Amino acid sequence: MNSQEHPAIKRPLAVFLLLGLVFICYANTFKAPWYFDDHIRIVHNRAVQINTLTPAALMASIDPAAGASHSRDAFFRPVVMMSLAVNWYLSGGDIAGFHLVNILIHFLAALVLYLTIMALMRAPQAGRFSPDQRLEIALLASVLWAVHPIQTQAVTYIIQRSTSLAGMFFIAGIYGYVRGRQAGHRKQRIAFFGLGAVCYLLGLGSKLNTVILPLSCLLMEILFFQDLEDAQQRFKVLKWTAMAGLLAVVLGLGLLWMIKGDPLSPILSGYGGRPFTLPQRLMTEARIVVFYLSQLIFPSPDRLAFMHDVPISRSLLDPWTTLAATAALLLLLVIGLAAARRYKFLSLAILFFFLNHLIESSVIPLELLYEHRNYLPSMFLFLPLAVLIVRGLAHLRRARRLSYYALASATAVLIISLGTATYVRNGVWASQRVFWEDVLVKAPRNARPYIQLAAYHEKHGRYDLALKLYARSLELYDPAPQRSRATALNNMGTIFNRLHRKDAAIGHFQKALAVNPQHEIARHNLLFSLIATGRMAEARAQADILIRQNPTHPYYLNTAGYIRMKMGDLPGARKHLEKAAKLLPAHDNILVNLGLTMGRMADYDGALDLLERARGKSPGKPAPWLSLIEVSVRAGNQAAAVQYADQLIRQVPLGRYFSIMVESDNDLRPYDMEKIQPIVAARLKHWGASLN
Repeated sequence: MNSQEHPAIKRPLAVFLLLGLVFICYANTFKAPWYFDDHIRIVHNRAVQINTLTPAALMASIDPAAGASHSRDAFFRPVVMMSLAVNWYLSGGDIAGFHLVNILIHFLAALVLYLTIMALMRAPQAGRFSPDQRLEIALLASVLWAVHPIQTQAVTYIIQRSTSLAGMFFIAGIYGYVRGRQAGHRKQRIAFFGLGAVCYLLGLGSKLNTVILPLSCLLMEILFFQDLEDAQQRFKVLKWTAMAGLLAVVLGLGLLWMIKGDPLSPILSGYGGRPFTLPQRLMTEARIVVFYLSQLIFPSPDRLAFMHDVPISRSLLDPWTTLAATAALLLLLVIGLAAARRYKFLSLAILFFFLNHLIESSVIPLELLYEHRNYLPSMFLFLPLAVLIVRGLAHLRRARRLSYYALASATAVLIISLGTATYVRNGVWASQRVFWEDVLVKAPRNARPYIQLAAYHEKHGRYDLALKLYARSLELYDPAPQRSRATALNNMGTIFNRLHRKDAAIGHFQKALAVNPQHEIARHNLLFSLIATGRMAEARAQADILIRQNPTHPYYLNTAGYIRMKMGDLPGARKHLEKAAKLLPAHDNILVNLGLTMGRMADYDGALDLLERARGKSPGKPAPWLSLIEVSVRAGNQAAAVQYADQLIRQVPLGRYFSIMVESDNDLRPYDMEKIQPIVAARLKHWGASLN
């Protein structure tokens, strides 16, 4: 770049270049489908599927128990869930809108990273750089980070908006701190530090690994605002660091104490469902962090995958790479510490990387390896390389023009190669079958790709292949084996249900619950199979367990009420169904069940009102019309029953009615066909005679 050009012109060009590169690299992701946790967090989550942009709807979207159809876990990320709810409101569930927002978040994170590096390079201990060099280094470092293919999992996988949002707010918090330290006026300092504090809170609301932000700001303070050449200053820095580390540990334990009661039990108990212990996880993570670094250095798409096979380290010598990886990381850490006095940006890259892997790659019993965990730690990793390139170009510009063009060309090739690798990697996300086959090839000993591929083939009616894949998954490793095996067994049960093999279906649902008694979907499926085979008492027992596990779930309350209605316990049925109706007042199935229950209790006016509401919600469904006919017959209003039968014949395809008449699962019908059939048959005969 020409050093005489005005920075006011260069900066907008830098922003547009960054924006353009990000969108080019992710241009082929807009039709990529939902994957894995997307389904439970978004697709099947009623709470984020809002149709009014009101404070009440936004607050409801953050409740981890209210929205997902079968989920009550601790996924409490309110900023993420609100953003998904707004996204749903604006795009109406169109997945392209979600991808667009994820790409914009990634661009904003890269933009704030660019601004943060620009600010850091003006810090007292950063060294001397011209305005042009600061801009070029900041732009190159942020571009290399933004177009790197390892970031695709945090951007293209929609639910990992939690990672990219957290990263954006995290780097914005650092920007606020750095600018606050550089501000010359008190009001400016307050404004920038306030920005940093707000971003910290928003980051915590996106993902809890942002809790490390204060320590990252301390790292910036030590490297760029303290004179480490002064022995007394170094002693003060060591003292501050020790105090900050101790304070962080105390605050972390205190936070766990307030949330869980015992600060250590959540960590230790989390290993109960894992196929590894705490020491094994720490040893294995040493190898994984080295693997992450190798992916960052050599990011071929062939080395990137949604999941990886990770042999667990049983000791430092089993496998031997555990000791080698541990030694390599210790050496790298020593280099980062030793570089703090003279090579600030190298020290920042190394220490920031380690510091921000501390949460997800240490003692917390998370699954072992996910590439999106590098999104935040890698933010400054390309900064030393950018400094070397820009300073090298400045040195070679006049003296050795051939070397200058060679280095400039190599830099351009590097950016193009990374961008191409990102585009190619994103292409794998375009097809569910291709995506999960890619995972299976790269992680053949992992159960999850088999389960996901089986689900894909099940969806497309290839039941034999799906059953074989589910069965194979039961023999393989999974980081959460109880959940994985219960899911496979449950899904096999659903296939047997579709094949009308009820006994086999019930057996597999029961096996799923034997593996994981908390698997609510399997229990829900089991009780419906029990209903279909007339085993109502057993179904009622399963429904009661579901309600004890999740007492405010409207679907479970509806099912429990339905069973009681079929068994003749009308007061008990009404109690459960009224609770369900309060939670989902517009759900047609709940309205039908409650209306029929009230009709059988001779509360005809209330019953007809509910059933009319159900009819209005779903005029093309036969259930509300048939229920209206039954209640009218019970009320002795033959004329109304005839009128409803006529409307049923006009508005509901007769094929649907006749399929109800001949279906084998009679116990799944809420209405009483003995009261309905004579009325409808007479009206069909009447309409047939009229046509003749």
